[in-house]
Amino acid sequence: MNNLVSNKYIITVGFSVVLLLLLVITITGLARMHVLKTHVNQIVQENNVKTELAYNMLNAARERVVALQIMYLTDDPFIREDAYVRFNSLASDFMQARSELLHMPLSNSEHALINYTFPLTREASIKQQEFAEFLIDEQDVDIQTLMNQYIIPVQQAVRESLSKLVKLQQKSSHQAFTETMKIHNEGYILMLMSGILGILLGLGIAFIVFRHITRAEAQLLEAKNAAETANMAKSDFLANISHELRTPLNAVVNMSHLLMDTKLTVEQKELVTTVSQSGDEFLHLIDSILDFSKIEAGKLVLQPKIFKLRTLIDDLMDDTRNKAKSKHLNLTLLYDDQAPERIIGDMERLHQILTHLLDNAVKFTEQGEILLSLTTRSVKEKPNVLKPNKQQIELYITVKDTGAGIPVERRERLFQPFTQADTSSTRRHGGTGIGLALCKQLCQLMGGTLWVESEVHYGTTFHLTVILDMVTDKHKANTTHTAPLSSLTNLRILLVEDNQTNQKVAQLILRKLGYEIDIVSNGLEGVEAVNQHLYDIVLMDIQMPELDGLEATRKILDNWPIGQRPYIIAMTAHALQGDREKCLAAGMDDYIAKPVKLEELEAAIRRWQEWSMHREMKTQIRQEIHIP
Repeated sequence: MNNLVSNKYIITVGFSVVLLLLLVITITGLARMHVLKTHVNQIVQENNVKTELAYNMLNAARERVVALQIMYLTDDPFIREDAYVRFNSLASDFMQARSELLHMPLSNSEHALINYTFPLTREASIKQQEFAEFLIDEQDVDIQTLMNQYIIPVQQAVRESLSKLVKLQQKSSHQAFTETMKIHNEGYILMLMSGILGILLGLGIAFIVFRHITRAEAQLLEAKNAAETANMAKSDFLANISHELRTPLNAVVNMSHLLMDTKLTVEQKELVTTVSQSGDEFLHLIDSILDFSKIEAGKLVLQPKIFKLRTLIDDLMDDTRNKAKSKHLNLTLLYDDQAPERIIGDMERLHQILTHLLDNAVKFTEQGEILLSLTTRSVKEKPNVLKPNKQQIELYITVKDTGAGIPVERRERLFQPFTQADTSSTRRHGGTGIGLALCKQLCQLMGGTLWVESEVHYGTTFHLTVILDMVTDKHKANTTHTAPLSSLTNLRILLVEDNQTNQKVAQLILRKLGYEIDIVSNGLEGVEAVNQHLYDIVLMDIQMPELDGLEATRKILDNWPIGQRPYIIAMTAHALQGDREKCLAAGMDDYIAKPVKLEELEAAIRRWQEWSMHREMKTQIRQEIHIP
């Protein structure tokens, strides 16, 4: 944790420094550019004004000479008078430009040049004024000599001086440009150096960040691998513990059930019943833990099929009635007469939910009654292109008891896994705390939910909803009518099982159904037996020495064409999510988890009958159309 805080601190400080540096670079660059722009504008503006004033002075001096020439050359007194007026006006313009130029900021060179020019202009102005007055008064003087000796030389000196002033302004503009470029270069070098420093600092921080990210990725990968290893170890543990528990439990449960069908004294029957109930409870506990593990991993898949709803409810009521009778409780059923006779859904999961709720009601009720209520309503679903005729129905079921009730503070954690309403050491009723959590998640998987209402001293009501599919005409048309199992007693069955106790259990169950079987102890012997004898059904265990059941199945499929090979049923203690899929992927036709129930084995044999009839029908069609 300290490393993470340190890494975050280093990264934060590093990026802050880079951002601050970039901000300083930007502000400095903008400031330098602003200074540069202001300086350039000021120099350009001043030089433009000074150049314009110098030109004005130069033009005024030149025009004054032009006015003198007009006065000298013309004989018309009016023209001479106008030229004289203009001559004086140009003198005013010259003096105004001179005054403005003197108020401008001037360099030493400009001051020196102006100090040299102005005495010349003053002398020229005096001579020009005398010459103009001579002309305007028409005095008898040697005008040409005056012009050549005084006016023109002085005027030439003024013009050259003013021309130098203009050139000086141009030089100043060039100097301003040079200074501007100098400032620009300084700013460019500053920004370049700052940018290089920022890049180096950024690369250093990027290297640090990359190193820490790489280290963090390595840590995350290591944690991920550790989690996957732990999850795999957990899955392997669950698989092994499930297999090891189910193997002996198969004998306990089935032997007790078989023993119940023999002649027993009242005391013996009571003992066997206790053993049988304890075995069933133990199996239910194992199944609940495995189911919860599947849901947590998102691997539990519903197995929908057509079933009779009323038959399911009646069977549940019959199973619960004996338990309720032992505690002198009344058990009542309110059944919706409008409920359909048959529906499509996961009958086993619905049976599991209702069994748990009814068992809880019996467990926590000391007197009074238990009421199971079922109503239905149709569900309007958006049209489905793939299943346009699909119709659904919602079952709303309540299980109400008159028990002690559940306090509000305990009710909040009722559906949380591994928690119980009463966790004290003096509690009267046991449990793992996953039953209700599992029931709610199963309801949610079936499109519904589970909730509770309770009042202390008055009882509890559990409400549940599930969404199931309606049986349509298409489903009715696909129903296959098979012969009763009593007509199939001549089946040839092979059991491939390494555990002697489980061999005995399977043999007794099948004998009760009217079948005799052959038994081998491993997959290798099973492959040899199938090669030597014709069998209709092979009951295949998975975990066996020499050759496991999956590999044995593959070898049988390689040796026999699909139309002649036996029907292979996996009968195994591997009951985790994915085990069924592995068996079917290996080529097996069906799957039964241990402990094997007589009705499940009977249903599997019926499925073989349907499979066999379908295979014979395909063979007959191929023969009729002469397909080899």
